[in-house]
Amino acid sequence: MKNINFLGLNAEYWLFLLSFFVCLAVLLFSNFSTSYLIGDESYLHLRLMGDTGYDDLSYGGREISYPVGFGFLIGLLSPLLGGVFAVKLLHFIFGMFTFVLFFFILRKLGFMREDRLYALFFLILSPAFIYLFSFSGSFSVAVFLTLLSFLLLLHKKLLVGSLVFFLIPFFNLYAGFFGLFLLFFYVFEDKKRISWFLMMFLGVVLLSFLLYGDPIVYREPVQFVDLVSDFGGDFGFAFFTLILAFLGFIVLWTHKYHYFFFYLLFGFLVFFMLFYTWVLFYFSFFIAIVAAIGFKDFLDRKWESPLVKYFTLLLLLLGVVFSGLSYLERVDEVGPTPQTVKTLETLENLPHYEGEIIFSHIDGGNWVAYYTGRKNFVDTNYLNAPNVYTRLEDHDTILYSGKHNVVNDILKGENVRYIFLDEKIIEELLDKGGVGILRVFNLDPETYTLIYDGETEQIWGVNYD
Repeated sequence: MKNINFLGLNAEYWLFLLSFFVCLAVLLFSNFSTSYLIGDESYLHLRLMGDTGYDDLSYGGREISYPVGFGFLIGLLSPLLGGVFAVKLLHFIFGMFTFVLFFFILRKLGFMREDRLYALFFLILSPAFIYLFSFSGSFSVAVFLTLLSFLLLLHKKLLVGSLVFFLIPFFNLYAGFFGLFLLFFYVFEDKKRISWFLMMFLGVVLLSFLLYGDPIVYREPVQFVDLVSDFGGDFGFAFFTLILAFLGFIVLWTHKYHYFFFYLLFGFLVFFMLFYTWVLFYFSFFIAIVAAIGFKDFLDRKWESPLVKYFTLLLLLLGVVFSGLSYLERVDEVGPTPQTVKTLETLENLPHYEGEIIFSHIDGGNWVAYYTGRKNFVDTNYLNAPNVYTRLEDHDTILYSGKHNVVNDILKGENVRYIFLDEKIIEELLDKGGVGILRVFNLDPETYTLIYDGETEQIWGVNYD
């Protein structure tokens, strides 16, 4: 990259500013294009705001076991800004800071200027990055703290970096242990820091035990489509970015064992990603780096036909941009929609029954608790949830089995009085011919009554008399 100066700044800084404002625009749109929160996790933090003790609403009532850090930050800001705006602002701020940290980490690691700027571009348009700093709540802060601690460690600020690292478990249990895994690679070549690593390991384990006890962790199954957003994944990679990353990996492989530790780390990330989708949040940074290397090599290669070269280049770039923009268009589809909120507000005002439970799809459990103030059957806060495996099995049986007597017994045993069906689950069941819970409704009209039929959502009452 030539050192072209304009107004006292060279080309690198102008391109950095350009990418900064692109990131600014992306995060502003993803966070502030709606007046309500997107996704479900933020509703958990907004409702509890860092409280500890007992949660009366989640899973019908349970001991609180969730990352308290994000809710604590919401509690600090909400008196001034309101809870919803505070969540959006926190996502936005930590997203922008993470973008800047990534740039300085790449510079400290000695990446060339072109590679740094290309990597920023691919990161900004990554669906995983957009999701992380729009919907994911506590994980957004945990990833920011991970990058901040590593930057401090790279600058030999061992004490401050360690203190920042110890904040990670307050925001996410998984991120704390995954950060230790990354730290292991950091100290692997420096045997003098093994004792320091052991101290960090023991500190994180002890802190996590104090915060979460002996955690019961449920792992959602990962499917291939979850890993690529263009194939329908909630926050997977962009397909064209993966193509460039593949080219970049080929470039690295030409150096054989020079990047051995990078290959090893890359391989472990791929392995963990097959079991835990949240690894995508971290892997997106590595993919951005490797895609940048592939893109630069593509630019530097000589082709017999320059026309074909630049047409292919344009196709790849348009594919990357389109993936990012199309994902932004999907933000409103994540939910809750305005109609969902209206339906839940209707549910809030329906008659109450002693010890009642509200059943919904698991993705709507936190919405039910937040908007109605009533107990949900399940939600996505799996950590230490009571009888989590049985509850999730019952959840699937109720929604999808269509077994009338079995469903009735489960609902009665849990004292479920209302069933909330959102647009996605209704469409899914109708597309399969009205199976599952819809079939149960038709078989037993005396037990199940349609109380509210909105444009897309429904509320059904359950009568045990």
